[in-house]
Amino acid sequence: MRFFIRDRLVSTVTLIGMSGVGKTFLGGSFSKMYGMDFLDTDRLLEAAFPGALDVNIEPSNTDTFLDKEMKVVLSMPAHENCVISTGGSVVYREVAMKYLQTFSVIVYLSDQLEAIVSRIPDLPTRGIVGLGEGGLPALYEKRRFLYERYADVTVDLFGEVYSETLASKIFDALSPLRYVKEEGL
Repeated sequence: MRFFIRDRLVSTVTLIGMSGVGKTFLGGSFSKMYGMDFLDTDRLLEAAFPGALDVNIEPSNTDTFLDKEMKVVLSMPAHENCVISTGGSVVYREVAMKYLQTFSVIVYLSDQLEAIVSRIPDLPTRGIVGLGEGGLPALYEKRRFLYERYADVTVDLFGEVYSETLASKIFDALSPLRYVKEEGL
Protein backbone atom coordinates (compact mmCIF):
# COMPACT_ATOMS: atom_id res chain seq x y z
CA MET A 1 0.00 0.00 0.00
CA ARG A 2 1.43 3.36 -1.00
CA PHE A 3 0.25 6.89 -0.37
CA PHE A 4 0.87 10.13 -2.21
CA ILE A 5 1.65 12.88 0.30
CA ARG A 6 3.88 15.97 0.28
CA ASP A 7 4.71 15.38 -3.42
CA ARG A 8 6.10 11.89 -2.84
CA LEU A 9 5.04 8.29 -2.52
CA VAL A 10 5.34 6.68 0.90
CA SER A 11 4.34 3.26 2.21
CA THR A 12 4.63 3.87 5.95
CA VAL A 13 1.90 5.08 8.31
CA THR A 14 2.89 6.88 11.52
CA LEU A 15 0.29 7.12 14.30
CA ILE A 16 0.30 10.07 16.70
CA GLY A 17 -2.07 10.95 19.53
CA MET A 18 -2.51 11.09 23.28
CA SER A 19 -1.33 8.34 25.57
CA GLY A 20 -4.22 5.90 25.93
CA VAL A 21 -5.80 6.66 22.56
CA GLY A 22 -4.81 3.25 21.19
CA LYS A 23 -1.85 3.86 18.90
CA THR A 24 -0.16 0.57 19.81
CA PHE A 25 -3.29 -1.58 19.75
CA LEU A 26 -4.76 -0.09 16.58
CA GLY A 27 -1.37 0.13 14.87
CA GLY A 28 -0.75 -3.56 15.56
CA SER A 29 -4.23 -4.48 14.30
CA PHE A 30 -3.89 -2.32 11.19
CA SER A 31 -0.46 -3.72 10.34
CA LYS A 32 -1.71 -7.31 10.63
CA MET A 33 -4.83 -6.62 8.58
CA TYR A 34 -2.80 -5.14 5.71
CA GLY A 35 0.41 -7.18 5.90
CA MET A 36 2.65 -4.38 7.14
CA ASP A 37 5.49 -4.37 9.65
CA PHE A 38 4.88 -2.73 13.04
CA LEU A 39 7.18 -0.60 15.19
CA ASP A 40 6.39 0.92 18.58
CA THR A 41 8.76 3.79 19.43
CA ASP A 42 8.03 3.37 23.15
CA ARG A 43 9.45 -0.18 22.94
CA LEU A 44 12.47 1.11 21.01
CA LEU A 45 12.95 3.83 23.64
CA GLU A 46 12.80 1.27 26.44
CA ALA A 47 15.36 -0.92 24.64
CA ALA A 48 17.75 1.99 24.06
CA PHE A 49 17.25 3.59 27.50
CA PRO A 50 16.12 0.93 29.99
CA GLY A 51 13.76 2.33 32.59
CA ALA A 52 12.99 5.48 30.59
CA LEU A 53 9.25 4.74 30.69
CA ASP A 54 9.14 3.46 34.27
CA VAL A 55 9.27 6.82 35.99
CA ASN A 56 6.85 9.66 36.36
CA ILE A 57 8.27 12.36 34.09
CA GLU A 58 8.68 15.50 36.18
CA PRO A 59 9.16 18.96 34.65
CA SER A 60 12.82 18.86 35.73
CA ASN A 61 13.57 15.84 33.50
CA THR A 62 11.15 16.51 30.63
CA ASP A 63 13.79 17.80 28.21
CA THR A 64 16.04 14.82 28.89
CA PHE A 65 13.18 12.41 28.18
CA LEU A 66 12.12 14.27 25.01
CA ASP A 67 15.71 14.28 23.76
CA LYS A 68 15.93 10.50 24.27
CA GLU A 69 12.62 10.01 22.47
CA MET A 70 13.83 12.19 19.59
CA LYS A 71 17.12 10.26 19.34
CA VAL A 72 15.21 7.00 19.04
CA VAL A 73 13.01 8.37 16.27
CA LEU A 74 15.93 9.90 14.37
CA SER A 75 17.92 6.65 14.65
CA MET A 76 15.19 4.65 12.90
CA PRO A 77 15.89 4.06 9.23
CA ALA A 78 13.19 5.24 6.84
CA HIS A 79 10.89 2.24 6.77
CA GLU A 80 8.72 0.97 3.98
CA ASN A 81 5.43 -0.89 4.33
CA CYS A 82 5.33 -0.24 8.05
CA VAL A 83 3.06 1.15 10.77
CA ILE A 84 4.83 3.18 13.45
CA SER A 85 3.20 3.85 16.81
CA THR A 86 4.84 6.85 18.48
CA GLY A 87 4.93 8.00 22.06
CA GLY A 88 2.35 10.69 22.75
CA SER A 89 5.02 13.34 23.36
CA VAL A 90 6.88 12.93 20.05
CA VAL A 91 5.10 16.04 18.74
CA TYR A 92 7.12 18.21 21.14
CA ARG A 93 10.20 17.74 18.98
CA GLU A 94 9.73 19.29 15.55
CA VAL A 95 12.89 17.65 14.23
CA ALA A 96 11.47 14.20 15.00
CA MET A 97 8.15 15.02 13.34
CA LYS A 98 9.78 16.46 10.24
CA TYR A 99 11.89 13.31 9.95
CA LEU A 100 8.80 11.08 10.18
CA GLN A 101 7.14 13.22 7.50
CA THR A 102 9.98 12.43 5.06
CA PHE A 103 8.93 8.80 4.72
CA SER A 104 5.42 8.39 6.15
CA VAL A 105 1.88 9.66 6.20
CA ILE A 106 1.04 11.00 9.68
CA VAL A 107 -2.29 9.87 11.16
CA TYR A 108 -3.64 11.58 14.26
CA LEU A 109 -5.82 9.26 16.33
CA SER A 110 -8.21 11.58 18.12
CA ASP A 111 -10.66 10.65 20.84
CA GLN A 112 -12.76 12.14 23.59
CA LEU A 113 -10.88 12.92 26.79
CA GLU A 114 -13.23 10.73 28.86
CA ALA A 115 -12.50 7.71 26.66
CA ILE A 116 -8.75 8.28 26.92
CA VAL A 117 -8.93 8.57 30.72
CA SER A 118 -10.88 5.31 30.91
CA ARG A 119 -8.08 3.50 29.06
CA ILE A 120 -5.30 4.64 31.39
CA PRO A 121 -5.82 2.81 34.70
CA ASP A 122 -2.35 3.76 35.94
CA LEU A 123 -2.73 7.46 35.12
CA PRO A 124 -1.20 8.85 38.37
CA THR A 125 2.00 6.81 37.95
CA ARG A 126 2.25 6.59 34.18
CA GLY A 127 5.17 8.46 32.62
CA ILE A 128 3.35 11.09 30.58
CA VAL A 129 5.26 14.25 29.67
CA GLY A 130 3.46 17.35 30.94
CA LEU A 131 0.88 15.53 33.06
CA GLY A 132 1.84 17.42 36.22
CA GLU A 133 1.22 20.79 34.58
CA GLY A 134 -2.57 21.04 34.96
CA GLY A 135 -3.48 17.38 34.67
CA LEU A 136 -4.75 15.45 31.68
CA PRO A 137 -7.44 17.94 30.57
CA ALA A 138 -4.88 20.76 30.20
CA LEU A 139 -2.38 18.43 28.53
CA TYR A 140 -5.06 17.19 26.12
CA GLU A 141 -5.82 20.75 24.99
CA LYS A 142 -2.15 21.67 24.66
CA ARG A 143 -1.21 18.61 22.62
CA ARG A 144 -4.30 18.59 20.42
CA PHE A 145 -2.98 21.66 18.62
CA LEU A 146 0.35 19.92 17.95
CA TYR A 147 -1.27 16.71 16.75
CA GLU A 148 -3.47 18.67 14.35
CA ARG A 149 -0.48 20.66 13.14
CA TYR A 150 1.48 17.59 12.07
CA ALA A 151 -1.37 15.32 10.94
CA ASP A 152 -1.96 14.53 7.29
CA VAL A 153 -5.11 12.65 8.28
CA THR A 154 -7.22 12.65 11.45
CA VAL A 155 -9.21 9.61 12.56
CA ASP A 156 -11.78 10.36 15.27
CA LEU A 157 -12.42 7.27 17.38
CA PHE A 158 -15.55 8.67 19.09
CA GLY A 159 -14.92 6.69 22.28
CA GLU A 160 -15.49 3.37 20.51
CA VAL A 161 -14.16 0.13 21.95
CA TYR A 162 -10.99 -1.11 20.25
CA SER A 163 -11.75 -3.47 17.40
CA GLU A 164 -10.79 -4.34 13.86
CA THR A 165 -13.57 -1.97 12.83
CA LEU A 166 -11.58 0.91 14.32
CA ALA A 167 -8.43 -0.27 12.54
CA SER A 168 -10.37 -0.23 9.28
CA LYS A 169 -11.32 3.42 10.01
CA ILE A 170 -7.64 4.22 9.57
CA PHE A 171 -7.69 2.54 6.16
CA ASP A 172 -10.83 4.46 5.18
CA ALA A 173 -9.28 7.77 6.22
CA LEU A 174 -6.16 7.00 4.18
CA SER A 175 -8.10 5.97 1.05
CA PRO A 176 -8.02 9.43 -0.60
CA LEU A 177 -4.20 9.36 -0.37
CA ARG A 178 -3.77 5.83 -1.73
CA TYR A 179 -1.75 5.55 -4.90
CA VAL A 180 -2.97 2.91 -7.30
CA LYS A 181 -0.83 2.34 -10.36
CA GLU A 182 -3.01 2.14 -13.42
CA GLU A 183 -2.50 -0.80 -15.73
CA GLY A 184 -0.38 -0.03 -18.78
CA LEU A 185 1.39 2.99 -17.29
